[in-house]
Amino acid sequence: MNLLLQSPENREYLIDAGRDMVVSLLIKSAYDAGPFLEAYDNIIKFCQVPENLNKTNIELSERGVVCMNIYDIALDFLLLDAFDDLASPPSAMLSVIQNGWISDGIKQSMLNTAVWSILKTKKSLLKSKNGFMYLFYSLSETISPVFAWGFLGSNNQLNEHCQQFKATIMKLLIAVFSLETVRYSSAQTLADDIMHHTRRAVNSLSNI
Repeated sequence: MNLLLQSPENREYLIDAGRDMVVSLLIKSAYDAGPFLEAYDNIIKFCQVPENLNKTNIELSERGVVCMNIYDIALDFLLLDAFDDLASPPSAMLSVIQNGWISDGIKQSMLNTAVWSILKTKKSLLKSKNGFMYLFYSLSETISPVFAWGFLGSNNQLNEHCQQFKATIMKLLIAVFSLETVRYSSAQTLADDIMHHTRRAVNSLSNI
């Protein structure tokens, strides 16, 4: 992973790809992408400051992240955890969504409020108010409502977009950690294969 990220071209590609994939989903979902772009740029700028690396390592190691690289952090720790949370939402949240007497607009508003409340509580419990996790929760506040309504709500088109997004991410994770799809003969071939599968995933998501 370190070899892969030594290339400025690869780093810029991954940063741009992460931004573009989410913006595309937000636009198709009729959400304002502005808050996400601001939060995304803030966390990227934070990660590009060498002095923040050790602090981030400490924060993430406390949460069980052993390998500090973009795939283990962004895909495994952050996205998979989010998908797991949405797979088993709180019963109170489900009862609102399944209530046939409540309009979709009110359901979506209540779901958004519940998601923001959870994230604000998590932010308030952090030791550091200017670290990686604080910025991550700020980023989550801009996109978690979209995924929550997409996976749990009644918007079939948004649900399809979110399901395809999740399926593509899961397929990428399986590919980059599989002996059948990446070559472990050298660090360079491994890095090349991981980027190959990443580009395929990005291209696939751009067509959703």
